[in-house]
Amino acid sequence: DTPATAVQLTNRIVDPEHLTPVAVDTPGELQLRSPHDFDGYLDDPAATAGRWTPDGWIRSGDLAREYAAGRVFIVGRMDNVIVSGGENIAAEEVESTLLQHPAVTAALVFGVPDPHWGARPVAWVTGPGRVPGDEVGEWLHGRLARFKHPALIEVVSELPRTGAGKLDRQAARHQYDQQTPGTFS
Repeated sequence: DTPATAVQLTNRIVDPEHLTPVAVDTPGELQLRSPHDFDGYLDDPAATAGRWTPDGWIRSGDLAREYAAGRVFIVGRMDNVIVSGGENIAAEEVESTLLQHPAVTAALVFGVPDPHWGARPVAWVTGPGRVPGDEVGEWLHGRLARFKHPALIEVVSELPRTGAGKLDRQAARHQYDQQTPGTFS
């Protein structure tokens, strides 16, 4: 048996724009500090500089919330956040809620431009049979804050994936733009 080695790691969850702490149970960017921080990306000083805050924290790129007991829960990725009417919507949180519906087997959420709100979430879902998008939208009431509800829930035969099998939000957004030019009005 090898004894465990303690590693000192400090974290904070902040508003990513102002770097100010967020309240308990409020999503923000997870930032880390440790004597074992990485030195940077090989031959990419710009990417390295983008990962560090001016006060020496590493930007993880994760959207997280901390509960009162001190536990940290990863909500999603910062680059998947949809800003709608000044509110941050984690695409992964909406997907996770949609997957709880008995007719939904897969879900992908991405943001589309909106002239009033800045952006709105759109959800693509799949299921083994008929998935009634309107019914799923109604089902979200009481399960997800109203501002997080997708403006559109579209049933598709399959969701776009990367070569590694991960959901491909960029491909979905591109396909959506090709099918639905313009924005919500």
